[in-house]
Amino acid sequence: MTFDQVFERATGYFLGIKMVQQARDITQLNLDAGKAININRYHELLRHVGIEALKNTANKMDLKLTGKFIKCEDCALSKVRQKNLNKDLVPRATKKGERLFMDISSIKYES
Repeated sequence: MTFDQVFERATGYFLGIKMVQQARDITQLNLDAGKAININRYHELLRHVGIEALKNTANKMDLKLTGKFIKCEDCALSKVRQKNLNKDLVPRATKKGERLFMDISSIKYES
């Protein structure tokens, strides 16, 4: 980025940049009432809302959804969770020597 606008103030300078929107945004969709839009593209524009909210919003905005809804990778990644850990306790040994643990690692250097 290059700061191409300089605004002089009493205590110094304020640098700015003029930004122009290039991509189509959700705010422009109300202008397309009655038109068709791909359901996957609309899902992306609405920031990955659920399918029911997607359809309800499209109906309220008088948009026709086309295509088949495909589960997107971004939504799948957001729902990933770690597998549950086993919480079963291993019963304790009742007799001496019933359970034996060994350390099979080696130490290379003397302390």
